[in-house]
Amino acid sequence: AQAAAGALAATKAPGGDPLPFAFVSAAEARWTFDGAFKGTPVEWLHRYLIAKRAVESDLVDNHGKAGALRPIIVRPSLVWTWSKPASFLPVGAFTVGNALGLPFVDRPVQVSTLAKSIVGAILDPKESGIFDFRGMERVAKAVGK
Repeated sequence: AQAAAGALAATKAPGGDPLPFAFVSAAEARWTFDGAFKGTPVEWLHRYLIAKRAVESDLVDNHGKAGALRPIIVRPSLVWTWSKPASFLPVGAFTVGNALGLPFVDRPVQVSTLAKSIVGAILDPKESGIFDFRGMERVAKAVGK
């Protein structure tokens, strides 16, 4: 791990800019109540979110602030595509929940939007940080132009 960190610190994009690095996290990483899952059948979700937050924190606080990386962290909720109709029911439920303003439900993201947002953020040196569905849609639209 130390060797990898050293190699990463020595790596810069052409021109000396921080190297863009994209990480797909989860919208649920912003939840503050996942500790309630401890000792339940879904305790794995608590551990999963702790791991996602740890990676996000390391990318931003260590590598990003040191200038080694330009972290691009996308936080999709459900990721879906028209070619998988089985996902339509949960996607519809999340879409409605988000439209109703449920604070812990993000709007689902199409896989093409997710991909375009990552590519767009990598290509635009001004883009970095954490992107929720709104940020992903904004960057994806710029790529589509």
